[in-house]
Amino acid sequence: SNRMNIYTVRQATQGLADYLLEQYESPTVAIAHDSRIKSDLFARTAAQVLAANGIGVWLYRELMPTPSLSYAVRHLGCQSGIVVTASHNPAKYNGYKVYGPDGCQIQPEVASAVLARIEKTDIFDGIHSIPFEEGLRQGKIRWIEQEVIDSYLSRVAEEQVNPGVCRRAALKVVY
Repeated sequence: SNRMNIYTVRQATQGLADYLLEQYESPTVAIAHDSRIKSDLFARTAAQVLAANGIGVWLYRELMPTPSLSYAVRHLGCQSGIVVTASHNPAKYNGYKVYGPDGCQIQPEVASAVLARIEKTDIFDGIHSIPFEEGLRQGKIRWIEQEVIDSYLSRVAEEQVNPGVCRRAALKVVY
């Protein structure tokens, strides 16, 4: 249980699915991932489990920073979000972070409730999953479209404290 692999991702996602289905009538979840080892695989694995449990999934096609996941959760009206990222940890480590409908990481009481369901889930026999392509065909897994990304970038640009200062500074920035 102390290693990130498809089995622990499936188990964690099944626990989250069980929690969401107890709390909401028709929950949806947004998923993002960064560039770390197998992040894209883990994001798709989570989508497969959620879809098999009847939970709608919105998934970014390419890697996205964590704030874009928070935005997508709120923008798309999701009840939860998952981002596969190590965030501030060393690059060789990966992580699985769960967000609430407010776009913030879940609170300790929700995390405890989800963890209780994860611990009750058999890592091999207690998981519901469907093939990724089947989830897409059935409309249970949907791609987050460019409109959401553009909307996020527009909102970020609106928050500038001193618009245009970088253009006037003749700086070149690579991020």
